[in-house]
Amino acid sequence: MKLDSVSPEDKAVVKVDQNSIPDEIAILPLKDQVAFPTLNMSLASPAHASALIEAAMKGTRLIGIVGAQSQADDVPLPGQVFETGTVVRLLYVTRAPDNTVLLIVHGLKRFRIREWIPGEDFLRAKIKLVPETTESDIETVALHRSLCDLSQEIFSLSLKVPNEAIDELKRIQDPLHLAYIVTAHSEIGYESRQALLEEDSLKTKLRQLVKLLSREIEILSLGKKIKSDARDEMNKSQREYYLRQKLKAIKKELGESDETQSGPDNYLQRIAESDMSDEARKEAKRELERLEEMSPQSA
Repeated sequence: MKLDSVSPEDKAVVKVDQNSIPDEIAILPLKDQVAFPTLNMSLASPAHASALIEAAMKGTRLIGIVGAQSQADDVPLPGQVFETGTVVRLLYVTRAPDNTVLLIVHGLKRFRIREWIPGEDFLRAKIKLVPETTESDIETVALHRSLCDLSQEIFSLSLKVPNEAIDELKRIQDPLHLAYIVTAHSEIGYESRQALLEEDSLKTKLRQLVKLLSREIEILSLGKKIKSDARDEMNKSQREYYLRQKLKAIKKELGESDETQSGPDNYLQRIAESDMSDEARKEAKRELERLEEMSPQSA
């Protein structure tokens, strides 16, 4: 099967019994990317993984996604990858213009690598599925509610997301699903995403996420204030420039040079005595009043 010529049948969603995931699976390491259970995600795979992907598309469409560590080679080897990852089902595959392979996947289950299997064209391993520990005590409920509120706030601040989509976060009843959505789409960094995937306890995941998002909201709020202050300062400078140009025009109308210094009262007197039209005189007075309001002395 050619990756740049995927048939409609190949694009179809293939339902998989999550309880029948094999204990031996092809492993695809990806740098700076983490796949999460319960989510549909878009991932970019290097071209050298084409053989693995083609084999999976002809078979069960199941592969294991793991993160490649920072020191990994272009083709990561065992020992250069994280050993906790996610079994995913390939939904759609196509080749991107930059020769990478775009994968649309659905995350199924977390796994840990038990043993690498040698002698393949691509990495394979024996795996063990590791379901999360899902506590249901009062603290977990409170953390879920806090995460729901924080996720709505942070998505409003950082992403161009429709309000309807943000409101949908309120209706997510599964705290683990919400945790993985927020982890995948917030700016918390690759290392934090990998650490949250590796954490077994739902309660600990929620607690860490609440901490990370609270800090991120502080950063985003401060950044928003800095931008607002800079924009206000720029608008003030533009207004002052406009008024200074107006003042020059008034001086020219009164026959006064730029070097001559006069106060507002002096200008008002000279405007009243000038041979300006009534409309021009009123306009000049208005501009002087605005200039007086904008001047540092009046602040």
